[in-house]
Amino acid sequence: MMRLARRFALALCLCALGTAFPGESRSAAAGPAWRPGFPMRAGTSVILLWTPVAGAQSYNLLRKTGAEDFREIYRGPAIAFTDANAASDVPVAYKVLAILDGKESTPSPVAILRPEEAIRPPEVTGAISGAGTITIRWTLPPGAAYSNVYRSFSESGPYSKVASLTSETFVDTNIEKDRTYHYRISAVDRFGKESAQSRPLYASLQGKAVAPSPGKPNIRKAKFLHTFRGEERYPLEQPGDIGFAPGGEIFVLERRNIQFFDADGNYLRRIRFARNWGPSGWAGYDRDGSLLLASHADEVIRRIDKEGNVAAEIRYPPAGPGMRNNPNGVVVDGTGRYRILDGERAQVIETDNTGEPITILGRTAVGNLERQHRTWHQAVLERLRVVVGLLE
Repeated sequence: MMRLARRFALALCLCALGTAFPGESRSAAAGPAWRPGFPMRAGTSVILLWTPVAGAQSYNLLRKTGAEDFREIYRGPAIAFTDANAASDVPVAYKVLAILDGKESTPSPVAILRPEEAIRPPEVTGAISGAGTITIRWTLPPGAAYSNVYRSFSESGPYSKVASLTSETFVDTNIEKDRTYHYRISAVDRFGKESAQSRPLYASLQGKAVAPSPGKPNIRKAKFLHTFRGEERYPLEQPGDIGFAPGGEIFVLERRNIQFFDADGNYLRRIRFARNWGPSGWAGYDRDGSLLLASHADEVIRRIDKEGNVAAEIRYPPAGPGMRNNPNGVVVDGTGRYRILDGERAQVIETDNTGEPITILGRTAVGNLERQHRTWHQAVLERLRVVVGLLE
């Protein structure tokens, strides 16, 4: 009886000192926690960052790929790790434990990264050929930073990369007449991950249009301006520009109209311009689908809605007193900024959608600037002479 009492008293003392009974273990220390936003994908790698645990000598980082079990991928004192071998096509899970006095802490919450959604290939809107070049146009998918253009002499390949572009247009000048060229376009995201290539399209400078394969776009040569007929079956009136509308239609800009045709040159519709407008030398599209007309005669960029009404007029300040603007073209980037080509000033003016300049590329031709400033100064001096004469 006395022996049993002594054993009971010893057990109480051990409990008071935090010592476990033989065969039992103490509760594990609290483990690390993930820093906000981590783990996170960075291109083809995963960056992992966790909070430190007081007294920890090292950490164990474990990864689970798909249906596999967790496996250790790092052991060491650091509280950050970059996993360069993480799969992107299946779920990947991570957990991390701290090591204190040779024992593992409780694990961190399991962090799961879902498979990345593959970036889609670009949507090709068409191609035209003429004047010794072939022009390919496409639309980039969301998340794309730039495009790669591939070319081959046959549909089956092999395809060689001929350009990497942030724009959505490629002008191929290295071509021969009577030869068919096949193109594929891919999109690349900001981490360098490339999409699958687009469906092949093909074009040539001369000869009959190549019949499309099933499900592939029909690309025709662009030496067809003389066969286009407008709404009343009349020839085009002073055509000045040609391009593709967002829906893939071909547009032809005339002096007082812009007409739309399908890929076979069949008339679809027309927008008539107001007679008091000066002629426009360029047409393009804003990000919202509205038409942009650069009118060098009126020194204005007009934004036109689908009914042909003026939604806005965009003007930008001239280079100096006595100078005029001469917008010959305008393009819109992904942020909505306008880049206006000014023929008189020999500059590209970058503006917002109100015409307020942001930056100016190029330098006004010195001779032209001096000539216009000289004319302006002469006019000012003549006015001063008149004023002085009146005062005398």
